[in-house]
Amino acid sequence: MNLFDQIRKEAEELDRKAKEYLDSVPFMSTDRCMRKIYIKAKQIFDESGEDWENIPEWVALTMDGWMPYSTIPNNGSIGFSLGFSVLAMEANLRHLVEIAEGRTDKELDLDVLAQSAKKDRRRS
Repeated sequence: MNLFDQIRKEAEELDRKAKEYLDSVPFMSTDRCMRKIYIKAKQIFDESGEDWENIPEWVALTMDGWMPYSTIPNNGSIGFSLGFSVLAMEANLRHLVEIAEGRTDKELDLDVLAQSAKKDRRRS
């Protein structure tokens, strides 16, 4: 199996896992997820007295202007294009809402980029 076939196969598996997760939670649009994450991050940040050392990483990143999984980092490689899972990105974003709203504190173990595509990035 060549590298691109391997990347495609891994991306399909990421999509399958992401769809399984997304089917297990109520639908929420990406815009609504991002808004909920920002509102909760702001609340936690304010309650901490704006203490960057005592807030969760996702809160610090959000308050620093980075919205998790909202921007697709594109290096232009074919491997990246084949290996990036939009469904996995959405599943991770939706799961972050669950963390923000206190329904879980566990991270979702789901990459957004196939492992073989990460190897391909070093070649580009």
